[in-house]
Amino acid sequence: MNDGLYTTGEAARLCRLSQQSIIRAVDAGRLNGFRVPGSNHRRIARQDLAAFMRHNRIPTDLLDDGPTRLTLEATTELVTLDGVVARVWEGHTAKGTPVHAFIVRVGVHEDEDQLEFQHLAACRAPSAELPRYPARMTL
Repeated sequence: MNDGLYTTGEAARLCRLSQQSIIRAVDAGRLNGFRVPGSNHRRIARQDLAAFMRHNRIPTDLLDDGPTRLTLEATTELVTLDGVVARVWEGHTAKGTPVHAFIVRVGVHEDEDQLEFQHLAACRAPSAELPRYPARMTL
């Protein structure tokens, strides 16, 4: 997406439809879009794509451009990454993707209750059903 506009391929991926279905919807007027001057390419504004998705009961979760939200729980496992000890936290994204986080420090303002972080050794063991560590580390 660039400047709030999607290509038909991007729109198809977000709608989990074929690119040809998106093109037909634009051409038939079921999805507002426009042709790029001097080409056969089409563009679709974000708000038009969102309206199309809602009208057709297509989940709009992939349209969320906001920050990735994680729910994490501390485990008892400590690992050394590049010479730095980190605690393994595991959880999932708002969309349900399982994740591991390797956290070195947790900062808490001095006016806040810090006691809950002093007992991390009493956390649960890592779950066996999640992969040992992610195949790809991202930041």
